[in-house]
Amino acid sequence: MADSRFFDRDGPFSLGELARLSGARLIPPAESERICRDVAPLVREWAEAGRAHAGCILIWTLDHSQFAEIVSNVERLLAERPRQQDWRDLTEAF
Repeated sequence: MADSRFFDRDGPFSLGELARLSGARLIPPAESERICRDVAPLVREWAEAGRAHAGCILIWTLDHSQFAEIVSNVERLLAERPRQQDWRDLTEAF
């Protein structure tokens, strides 16, 4: 959850909008209409400011029953881009 001492709360935004702002690829794309409230201020601020970052993976709706799927997706993304410099300024979301 975004800490209001550091970020102004804005939104809520759909995952599709956040993906467009940050350059992320949604897995699966059908999730683009899902609404996100907590990370929106940070992702939006980075995208609008053109702020460089080391890269990040956003995981939505973390549920214990989906742990294996989450690990599998993270492993796949890291295998696709094994070098740190490949992640610079990249945001992936699933």
